[in-house]
Amino acid sequence: MNLKRIFLIAASLSILGNSAVQAETPPMYWGVGYSSVNYTTSPIPDPTDPLATITEDLDPASITLKGGIAIGNWLGIEVQYGLTKESRVQPSNIGSKLELQQGAAFARFNFPFPRVNAYALAGVAVVDVDTGDAGLINRDDTYVAGGLGLDLMASEQHMLYLEALRYEHEDGDSNDPSVNIITIGYKYHFEFAGVR
Repeated sequence: MNLKRIFLIAASLSILGNSAVQAETPPMYWGVGYSSVNYTTSPIPDPTDPLATITEDLDPASITLKGGIAIGNWLGIEVQYGLTKESRVQPSNIGSKLELQQGAAFARFNFPFPRVNAYALAGVAVVDVDTGDAGLINRDDTYVAGGLGLDLMASEQHMLYLEALRYEHEDGDSNDPSVNIITIGYKYHFEFAGVR
């Protein structure tokens, strides 16, 4: 099932779930999370064979920041930014360092239940990867992005969240890099003057 079909199903279910009971939660929020990122490279030159190419999996950890606003019970807008900086790349033949930045903007579809809020995200993301001046991966790409998550409510303002995201190139070329992100984090909901 492709991402576009998942997004349509999520939107439909979210609208149907609009009448579910939910605590009165302030509409704006920020959050911070610890992310496990899987970045599968496009084919790159094989350092041991100049005529061959290889595909590598980079699996760095990342700190992710997010912020957003709810529009009613079932819809919202969310932005995210994640940053990885490591002094050495694994595998080491890729480059001398790893700096991976990711930014994303999402429409958010909520499925509210008492004490738990399930949600789906659909949007676009940009990922920039730098493995050093002599590294094999120095590129930035734009992706179609989507994912699923759960908010676990400790109170109306404080929540823990678990989230899984997938970034895919819109053209679906199997040779393009792919990104998978799993994040566990904390969210704080608040009110802002004039926003309710």
